[in-house]
Amino acid sequence: MSISHDGTYVVAAVAEGIEIGIDLQVPFEVSPTFAKRWGIYIPQSTGSDAARMLAAEQWSVKEAISKVRGSGIVDLPHKLDVANERRGRSDGINWIKLDSNNAFGLAIAYMAPTSAVVSA
Repeated sequence: MSISHDGTYVVAAVAEGIEIGIDLQVPFEVSPTFAKRWGIYIPQSTGSDAARMLAAEQWSVKEAISKVRGSGIVDLPHKLDVANERRGRSDGINWIKLDSNNAFGLAIAYMAPTSAVVSA
């Protein structure tokens, strides 16, 4: 089971037989220092609202992966570029950005046996 909350939003994911992590992140302002430290990519031409949403989406993927690892923020996948992808795989962990109608970043990550199927 994995739970995440930010502001007035709460989300949970439950799975049997697989490691799972879910994260939601309300859009937030990203400083260049923060972006560099945590591997958040925001194109220079992106408007401020879109930039905040991109940051939230990327952060939620990285947090969901760290929850599967069981390590928290100290083991956040800094170098993993998730800016232009909807789904992917990193170190045996699958991740998917979920649609929130641009309300917040929302992602799920899982490490499943090869016979398990997860869809979104």
